[in-house]
Amino acid sequence: ATTEPVVAVVPAVSVTTDTVATHKSSHCPTQPKGVTTIREFALPTPLKFSKLLQKEQMMYEAAMKRDKDKLLQYATSAKNTDGKDFNLEDKYRQLDEGCPVEYLMNSAEFCGYDFYVNNAVMIPRKSSETLVHEVLCQVSHKLKLKQESGCSDHETSDHTSSSPAHQVISLVDVGVGSGCLLLSSILLLQKKFPGVIFRGVGVDICPKALDVASKNASDLGLSACVRFELHGLQDLDTLMSVLRGCDSEATAGKGCGDDDIL
Repeated sequence: ATTEPVVAVVPAVSVTTDTVATHKSSHCPTQPKGVTTIREFALPTPLKFSKLLQKEQMMYEAAMKRDKDKLLQYATSAKNTDGKDFNLEDKYRQLDEGCPVEYLMNSAEFCGYDFYVNNAVMIPRKSSETLVHEVLCQVSHKLKLKQESGCSDHETSDHTSSSPAHQVISLVDVGVGSGCLLLSSILLLQKKFPGVIFRGVGVDICPKALDVASKNASDLGLSACVRFELHGLQDLDTLMSVLRGCDSEATAGKGCGDDDIL
C-alpha cells in the first residue's frame, strides 16, 4: 500500500515575494520519510496588492451607488410613508457612515414580499429564502403522505376527496425577528394549498422584535392566523402544549385537535 506525502506547516523564518521554498527541517532529525516542512511563504507583490485594493474600491462604490439609487427611488415612491419628512441628504449621510439601506428605508424584500424592518431585527437575507423553500417541501411531503393514507382508508368510498380539506398545520418560528420566514411561508403555503388551514406562532425574547413582526403580519393580512409570544427557549415546552391544545378561537371547530406542528 502507498501512503500520500504529508505536509507539516511550521512557523516561517523568512519571507519571499516570488517563490515558496520547501526543505527538510534541520530541527527534526527523526522526520519521517516523505514529510516536507514549509519554511517560507509567498506574499502578494505590491502591484497585485494595489490591484486588489482597486477592485475592492470599485465594488464598494458600485454598492454605494446601488443603495443611493434605492433611496432615491424609495423617496419618490408610494412606499415612502414619511413624505416630505424623508430627508434624502440625511439618508445619504447615514449611508456613508455605514447604516444599511434597508434600515434607512425601513423596508426589505423577502420572497417577493415587502417587510418593515428597523434596528430591532436582522435584515432578511436573500440566502434565507432557501429555508422557506424547505418548509414548502416538508409541508408538501406531509400532506402527500396524509392524502395517500386517507385514500387507502376510504378507497371504497364514492365521495373521497383528493384535497386535504380542513387539515390544520401550525408553523412555529423561534427567534422570529421581523417575521419574514414565518409570514412568507404561510403566504406561499396558502397559495399552494388553498384547502389547508395554516396558522403560525412567532417566538422571540425581544419585545421590539415582536412589535415589528406584528406590524408585518398586519400589513400582509395575516393577523387572524398568526400570533406572537414573548418566550425564551426554556419556555418552548409550555408553548408546544398551548399549540396542541388549540386554544385559538380561529381554529375552533375545524378539527384542530389533530393538527400538525412544523
